[in-house]
Amino acid sequence: MAPELTDEPPARSPKRCLNCGSELSGEYCSACGQRDLPSRRALGAILREFLSETFELDGRVVRTVVPFFFRPGQLTREYLAGRRVSYTSPFRLFLAATLLWLVATMIAEQRGDYHDQVGRRYSINVQAEPAEPAAGELAATGAGDRKTERAETSDKPEHGEASRQSKPDQPRPSLGERAQRFLVEFSELSKDEQNKRLAAAEREVLPKVALALLPLFAAIVQLVYRRQRRYYVEHLVFALHIHAFTFVVLALALALPRALPIGWIAFAVVLVYLYAAMWRSYEARWWTTLLRMIALLLIYIFFASVLIVLALLFDLALAG
Repeated sequence: MAPELTDEPPARSPKRCLNCGSELSGEYCSACGQRDLPSRRALGAILREFLSETFELDGRVVRTVVPFFFRPGQLTREYLAGRRVSYTSPFRLFLAATLLWLVATMIAEQRGDYHDQVGRRYSINVQAEPAEPAAGELAATGAGDRKTERAETSDKPEHGEASRQSKPDQPRPSLGERAQRFLVEFSELSKDEQNKRLAAAEREVLPKVALALLPLFAAIVQLVYRRQRRYYVEHLVFALHIHAFTFVVLALALALPRALPIGWIAFAVVLVYLYAAMWRSYEARWWTTLLRMIALLLIYIFFASVLIVLALLFDLALAG
């Protein structure tokens, strides 16, 4: 007699891993590491698993939030001590904070005064010099004269070919000339349009610049703590935690009332957090920690300011 066919899935032993067949002694297989889950699941369960694995939406988030906000430097110490599974990884924490800042920025852009705040932040006051013609205007005037000459020469066939052969190719404008031309064009825009372009460029540039500044920040920390002879990766973990907290503070600052001095409050919070994190992570005296923090900030702010301004100008030039 043929066996009866049913729609029920075949029974499986709860003590065997579906991946490698090894005997299970817990939720995860000790041989291959796969979690003991049914092979056929609903779509909602799969989505929950995806979100949990991507953003670590489990007990690690709860254990990470308190030390991240209220015990600066503890996450770095725990990670370097080998206790890593209990907390969200530093790089994933940095990515989540960056995403939070981007979302907060896009929401804040809907406010009417946000673009003006960005303009004041960079003190934009680009104006063309009336006394001397700019390089872009000289180039435009020269181009107009050359067009007139070519038009007049083209009317004389006997001189057209000779003129083309005698005149060399015009050299490409230098980087300084192109920068001056961009500044002249940017100055002709309205104040509101300048601020809008700056806000869009800032949202585009800052996450990339922060990612590029991470290794620089870690290198400076290694420099100021060179006597401790730690590995560079240890300083990089510290840098990830500091930058993640900074992005969270910036995101929260966008939600505060505009009447408050948002910039100074955020800067003071980050300063206090940085000092406490350095003191707890590197276990130095309070006054040496303060001196190292000042040296770190002076070097880092200089390079960060230069890189941010260059990146903003480059992005504005490409957008224009």
